[in-house]
Amino acid sequence: MKCSIILSLIICVACSSNKGDERFKSFVYDLSKRSDSIEFQKWRLKNITGKRSENYNCHDSLQINSWTWAYCLYEDDSYKILGECRGEFGGSAIFIHKNEPDKANYVVCTCPQMVEKREDGFYITQALAHGIGSGRVIKIEDPKDLITVSVDSLSLPWQKERFKGVDSYEVYTKLENQGQTLIDTIGYTFILFFPHNKQDYLIYSSYSNIFLGEVKNKQIVFFDTLTNFSSWGWIDRPNELVDGIYHNHFERKGTDSFRMYSSGDIYVKQDTIIIGYIYREWPKKKEEL
Repeated sequence: MKCSIILSLIICVACSSNKGDERFKSFVYDLSKRSDSIEFQKWRLKNITGKRSENYNCHDSLQINSWTWAYCLYEDDSYKILGECRGEFGGSAIFIHKNEPDKANYVVCTCPQMVEKREDGFYITQALAHGIGSGRVIKIEDPKDLITVSVDSLSLPWQKERFKGVDSYEVYTKLENQGQTLIDTIGYTFILFFPHNKQDYLIYSSYSNIFLGEVKNKQIVFFDTLTNFSSWGWIDRPNELVDGIYHNHFERKGTDSFRMYSSGDIYVKQDTIIIGYIYREWPKKKEEL
């Protein structure tokens, strides 16, 4: 299928939702079109440009023996929170209190993307674009309730010492099931988890579409299909919250059999979703067929 045909299908859909009482407006801009690009940049200039991220305001990493162990996701006057991502091999979220820099509160968390602090605790969104994909959101009311470990021992087999005689799967489960799980699913990757009118919503992706849904009773209640392309992938830059506006940048590359490239930004401001993207697809050469 030609690129032009595909791009014509990737348009702004579903300007409101008929599910429940909440309605969302969505605007999807094809940045290969001059008019769309201008409108998208106008929105960013008015709402984003020059404003500092409220949650992702740290850019350093945790170094252990000259090895980058985790990257910074969040920082405030009390805590620095770092994320460790090992892909399908797992990961963690590490809370380091500034009064105790040698200790870490530790929770198993595969590829954390975003930390948001609310009045009732810390919300961690994680996602993994591997296999059929997975996503999870957990809430940590008090990081001090998590397993505590010495920062210097993070790269050592401290779990075997701490949990002698315990099966490795049981140890993993114990470390993972700390805090409260709000949603845990496979088959999707999570893009943005955000509150609106005292309800929690999620922008999430299958392998071919981006959707909007409500998180309710540990399930996703489908609201809308936002685009006919996906954000199936990840980058090494955490999501951010800018003056109350949620933001994620996505990038996806195709395979040898399906050559495509997409990149863009997703913003959520109250009941409005803004997406600006580029999408390219090209066929194989004759000699490759």
